[in-house]
Amino acid sequence: MRRALTLIITLTLLSFGAGAYLDDLQQDTAERYLAQLDHLRALLLTEDFSKAQLEQAHIHALWQHDERWLKCMVSHHHTRAVSEALLKLATALEQRWADEALLALDEAASALLDVQYGYLPTLSNVL
Repeated sequence: MRRALTLIITLTLLSFGAGAYLDDLQQDTAERYLAQLDHLRALLLTEDFSKAQLEQAHIHALWQHDERWLKCMVSHHHTRAVSEALLKLATALEQRWADEALLALDEAASALLDVQYGYLPTLSNVL
């Protein structure tokens, strides 16, 4: 009986600890990308398209790596939305369309906010 109770308590603590760690990891990852998008927005506002293209390519490459493990934790439509917005952003930067690039940045930021907060056990998510 004592061994079973110890096992139950240990596994429960391990499960809740792993869940909390993964939630923090998911939020930190999304925050990191949001900060990079803010830097990219500053480059766009100064109309430095060449640096913005390099920054976007770097962000997209990092995202393609992180997207693989994020798909294990969040819905695929959230990660796909970020990927689509980054592709729209790449096209807008190649064509030097500042307005469309800013709109694509907004889409990417919105999708990243869904990744960041979409699965937290908040009252609005539970209801």
